[in-house]
Amino acid sequence: MKAIIKERLINKTREYLYKKWTTKEGLNSFFSADNEIEITPKGKYEIYFSTDKSIKARGSEGCVVLSFLPN
Repeated sequence: MKAIIKERLINKTREYLYKKWTTKEGLNSFFSADNEIEITPKGKYEIYFSTDKSIKARGSEGCVVLSFLPN
């Protein structure tokens, strides 16, 4: 199997990027229509691509935080 790898350098501070990836408001600002984020061990990390709750697979339902490093 071949892998596609893409790297991107983002000229922002670690603090700025940490908030973008670890808060509801941060993720909503650039990635998805809605999400459930709880940055704690076993906390929710669900990113939804559809706000229609009648759709069974809206995104990453059931995903959890395994571990994290505080900013």
